[in-house]
Amino acid sequence: MPQILFQSSAPLPHEWHVMVWHIQEELAHFQNFPPSWAPAQLTKHPQKFLESCAARFCLWKLCEQLEIEDSIFQQDDRNRPFFLNSEWHISLTHAYPYAAAALRKHASIGIDVENKGRKIKPISARFLSSEEYGRWHSDDLALTRAWSAKEAIYKAMAKPGLSFQEEIMLPKFDQNPILSQVQEREVQVFWEDFEAFVLTIAGPI
Repeated sequence: MPQILFQSSAPLPHEWHVMVWHIQEELAHFQNFPPSWAPAQLTKHPQKFLESCAARFCLWKLCEQLEIEDSIFQQDDRNRPFFLNSEWHISLTHAYPYAAAALRKHASIGIDVENKGRKIKPISARFLSSEEYGRWHSDDLALTRAWSAKEAIYKAMAKPGLSFQEEIMLPKFDQNPILSQVQEREVQVFWEDFEAFVLTIAGPI
């Protein structure tokens, strides 16, 4: 079972729960969730469909572990997943061959996985503030961390149109978690560098 444990230098808060998976199995393995949870069949993109199923599989396994029953999985008009009429907030992410899910009770959460080696440098000036760009523009790993962190924060804040460059501010990755300032709110960001990818999990305080 290629489950990957999130083991950052700081433990996640008690009500934050995460499952990360290295996709090695066939599609059928990951379709062990309620039929109503199934993503739309992407016939032209079978790999994306596999990734999406794997992320839902992680979420379903978390629900089983936490004995969360009868959850109604839905997506809003921007395809963001949520549980209908539930105290649990959810987030999904995938970047082949990895998928992950996060759950948090009573407050929003965001999760993002980014493969190392992705060509982020060409777009870095568009999502980093001028200060962040000066700090990280020549460091590929730092750019991957920053992109992943801002993606996770964006999911956690759930505010369409939130500017990565102007409204999501990141400090140096010199502690875990880091604290991000987003529209006068503080957001905790837990991060971990794995051998092949970076994973970040974010939630407003």
